[in-house]
Amino acid sequence: MGDNWCKRRRSGLRLYHKCYQGETWTKVLQCLKPEGLQQGTGNKVSKQLVKERFKCFNRMFEEIHKCQSCWMVSDQQLQSELRVSISSLVIPAYRSFVGRFKQHLESTRHILILNLLSHTYSCLPI
Repeated sequence: MGDNWCKRRRSGLRLYHKCYQGETWTKVLQCLKPEGLQQGTGNKVSKQLVKERFKCFNRMFEEIHKCQSCWMVSDQQLQSELRVSISSLVIPAYRSFVGRFKQHLESTRHILILNLLSHTYSCLPI
């Protein structure tokens, strides 16, 4: 197998990576968007909506983590790219949401999920 074949395979894998990222993580990140959390005509944030969004994110993340925690990616470069891309998408969005709305959330729960996020997508092989 030549270099051209390897390049085509890597290019195909990167396309699958982008599709995976869009299909899996875009939906989860929608839970962390601040749009629509205001209640009434003022800028007051709805505590109930914040909690619902947070629970939705946690539920979706835990489902993904449960399913994908046993996946193996044998290509070290692709593994690293997946780890970095997921971390760069999910962790900043999560930290931003928690930082902005932490007064409405249970503190121990968001620390547990942040640790799981960091551990799974920053340290361990996917």
